[in-house]
Amino acid sequence: MPKYVVIDTETTGNAPQDGDNIIQIGAVLMEDDSIVDTFSAYIRPAHSIPPFIMELTGITNEDVEKAEPFAIAAAPMLAWLEDAVLVAHNVPFDLSVLNAELSNAGLPLFQGQTLDTVECARFMFPTAPGYQLTQLADWLHISHDRPHQADSDAIVTAEIWLAIKQKIETLPVAALQKLMTASKYMQSHLEPVFMQAKNNLRLQESENIHVIHNIALRSPEASFVKETPPSFDMKPLFSRDGYFSEKWEEFEFREGQQEMADKITSCFSQRSHALIEAGPGTGKSLAYLAPAVLRSLEQQEQIVISTYTNALQEQLYERDIPFLKTILPFSFKVSILKGRQHYLCLRRFSMQWQEPVATHDEALALAQVTVWLLETQTGDLNELNRAGGDNHAIWQKMCSRRATAPGPGSSWFPYCFYERAKKQAAESQIVIVNHALLFSDVKRKNSILPPYERLIIDEAHQIEEAASKHLGADVDYYSFQYLLNKIDAGTGKGSFFKLQLIEEETVHSLTDIWYQKRRDHIALLKYECSELFRLLRQICIKNSHSGRTDVGRMLYRYEPAAQNGPAWKAAREAVHRLEMVFREENKEWEYFKQVLQKNTAPSDYNEALLTDFKQTADDLSEAFSELSQVTLEQEEGHVYWMEADHKGAANGVAIYKRPLDVSDDLADKLFGAKSSVIMTSATLMVEQSFSYVVSKWGLEDFTPETLYIPSPYSYKNRSALLIPSDFPGVRSNKYVEAMADFIYHTASVTEGRVLILFTSFDMLSETYHMLREWDEMNSFTIIAQGIHSGSKSKLLKTFQQNKRTILLGTNAFWEGIDLPGDQLRCLIIARLPFSPPGDPLIHSQMQRIEKQGGSAFQEMSLPQAILRFRQGFGRMIRGHSDRGTVVVLDKRIMTAPYGNAFLDSLPEMPVVHKQADALLNYIHDFYNETN
Repeated sequence: MPKYVVIDTETTGNAPQDGDNIIQIGAVLMEDDSIVDTFSAYIRPAHSIPPFIMELTGITNEDVEKAEPFAIAAAPMLAWLEDAVLVAHNVPFDLSVLNAELSNAGLPLFQGQTLDTVECARFMFPTAPGYQLTQLADWLHISHDRPHQADSDAIVTAEIWLAIKQKIETLPVAALQKLMTASKYMQSHLEPVFMQAKNNLRLQESENIHVIHNIALRSPEASFVKETPPSFDMKPLFSRDGYFSEKWEEFEFREGQQEMADKITSCFSQRSHALIEAGPGTGKSLAYLAPAVLRSLEQQEQIVISTYTNALQEQLYERDIPFLKTILPFSFKVSILKGRQHYLCLRRFSMQWQEPVATHDEALALAQVTVWLLETQTGDLNELNRAGGDNHAIWQKMCSRRATAPGPGSSWFPYCFYERAKKQAAESQIVIVNHALLFSDVKRKNSILPPYERLIIDEAHQIEEAASKHLGADVDYYSFQYLLNKIDAGTGKGSFFKLQLIEEETVHSLTDIWYQKRRDHIALLKYECSELFRLLRQICIKNSHSGRTDVGRMLYRYEPAAQNGPAWKAAREAVHRLEMVFREENKEWEYFKQVLQKNTAPSDYNEALLTDFKQTADDLSEAFSELSQVTLEQEEGHVYWMEADHKGAANGVAIYKRPLDVSDDLADKLFGAKSSVIMTSATLMVEQSFSYVVSKWGLEDFTPETLYIPSPYSYKNRSALLIPSDFPGVRSNKYVEAMADFIYHTASVTEGRVLILFTSFDMLSETYHMLREWDEMNSFTIIAQGIHSGSKSKLLKTFQQNKRTILLGTNAFWEGIDLPGDQLRCLIIARLPFSPPGDPLIHSQMQRIEKQGGSAFQEMSLPQAILRFRQGFGRMIRGHSDRGTVVVLDKRIMTAPYGNAFLDSLPEMPVVHKQADALLNYIHDFYNETN
């Protein structure tokens, strides 16, 4: 049995090569899977400890001033290292600082085997929410009371390694063999660990594990058997003395919740549509789930529920549905169905093992899936904390695709996760989808979802945007590059080249000249694509002028039919050349596929290559069709625009086409096609009326039922709206400086946890740089969307993990984020959220209203801004115990004729209109009272 020495170090910084030293080292000696001994010592560094390190670790200069130097203090631990495997959480760092200290002391460097618990945990615990030491300890229920103390961290790391090792010893042989292959590309020396597990007599194949084509996976659960609910009269669910009050000890009667449930039940029976605005805290999820379940069981029909965000889907499926199952007196089944690309394709995963591993992330991804397949019942890739990030190319190579899907006769078919999800959906009373899949189904004439007549749309304020995207087109260079690289006949990596090898070995009916022409044409397609998008990017940059998106991208709105300049003429000619070459190639590819299908022996590998090749060719055909739509054609009632990053790649440009109006499509294909559609959201009303969304969504002819349910939260006692009376106007050149000054002082008062919502990236960027300039002592972590890399969720996680934070966000942060309790102390709205005049879709819609004799401001700009304002305001209070202040810096809310429309849209609360200094004092007193 190997000996493991687990270490953790605290240092003066992250750069041992620049003189940073260890200030504390902790170590654990492990033998026979047990902790044999522990060690901890302070180390005297060559220079003082920086303040931020003292704050992080709690280790002071006084703690280390009398400590011994490294060679003496760490001597007992160094003796353990002989013939040991070194284990650490991020071993490259700990090994580098350890060897730097050994070198400085004139001692031999450690050159033995190492194991990194970060790397190992990433594939052995593939669904963990994060891989920081504290995150893993929480997830594994390991006590960790002194983070950033080397002795405590070393013990926790040892326990994590023990958990990893114990899990390895439960794996089936098929999985271990694949992990041994993947481990060759990893930093950790894992092969001896896998060999030991493979030879372990305790290892047994489980009855719950199937092995198919050398892939071990969890056996599918038995199908749900539908039960007819017992015949009984249920009391009203949500009334004071109703069913829930009897069965649910913590039930709290909410009049609005009962009204909403009654309205949905009535609409389902009357075959009518409904618009329901339900404020935060009304319990709307249960208010629509319970009547949906009862209706489905009583009438033996399926009901579809659509949400916009994954977070709400998970809340429904993982929290609300399990709760209902414990309360209601009968069984029912609910399933989530997502787009095909969200599911793993086992055949494509198997195929990846036959390809050379290109990167460390690819090896980790393959290992992650290998372990995850022993746990997942769904194959939903969103369950994974994916190596390389969700958008890494390896995940595109393993997700399910229409052309690569196994048919009913295939040995893969019984294990196809997407088919399993569709089967479960067909057997369920309730099917939960997202808006994207809902409108994909509408676009494909209801060929994806099971037949249904009743639909509930939560987060309904997003349906116009979701419908518009599915009725439009998106084109960019990277999509073409990715698809052409997948086929590429010249590099030896594309599917064409691999199929060529098969054809030459088995059929050999195609000449070298034919193959050379294919290589030449694919190279030509790649070259012409690159040159076309370079040209289109230049057109975008030249014509963007001051146009910017909300994240700072250059923007150019155009009409294809009106572009007659030399650059556009050259672009059109390039598109025609591309189309001509692609048409010829596509014919030849089709002939190539027929030759292989007729003359080669069937095998899983050959079949997978062929289907992947066909799918890529189909995707390219669709991409070229959309390219033509946005460059050669102009469809009435649509708007076109380009976007490019100022410092992006030379061919980095994205082109968009969107319909100006989706109301007719919604009316014909959704509302007119279904018996009852319930639309609910916290923000549907403008000036106490639903008329705006009724008109925008094409509901006039359907006379939908309407219901408004105010939030039960006590805004009057737990929040305040603050508006500075001495602020410059939003168009003043002093506005941004005044805003940055107020933000900084507010964050000082609240000790961080401040969110600022912008409508303009330029204003956000200018504010951010001012804040950074003023924050010389790094008192705050300042995070800015579009400046700091990372997704919305990544930026949000950073905001949540650090107390003294300031987060600056644009569009994405106005909604769909949940910061309950003390996670958000002050919300600042930089300016009233009127859509920027440069937004091409909004601008075109406004132009159309004006041409028709209407008022674009009254009919569109103002209603949209009020809805957006309410969405932003809703970020503040997320629970009964929450408290917080909302500051609107835009004085138009008090001075403009339309200002009252914004104020009246909010719940009743104190409105404080004073000078900025007085507001800072108010915020100070507010939080002192809170505390």
